[in-house]
Amino acid sequence: MLALFEQDGLTQRELCELVRIEQPTMANTLQRMERTNLIRREPDPADGRRMRVVLTARARALEDHLVSAARRVNGIATSGLSDQEVAAFMSTSPRARPSASTVT
Repeated sequence: MLALFEQDGLTQRELCELVRIEQPTMANTLQRMERTNLIRREPDPADGRRMRVVLTARARALEDHLVSAARRVNGIATSGLSDQEVAAFMSTSPRARPSASTVT
């Protein structure tokens, strides 16, 4: 949901690329979110074959709480690291994940 708070109306594929998870995992996550009225899917106005994932009012009401919780978790995870170390981690970790996914 954090990704949608930043940019609502993404496609499932765009969400997968942004948060770096596989399509089946994202599909299951979105189904659960739809069942609990956190998202709805709307046809893309430019291409009716694609669906856009849009946050509901219920999800928007949770935004401040969820963003705050994410910041607390990030603070705990990076405690003991300098600002420079956190910046280095944030800049290198996205490049490491694709390499790790090729390990069999």
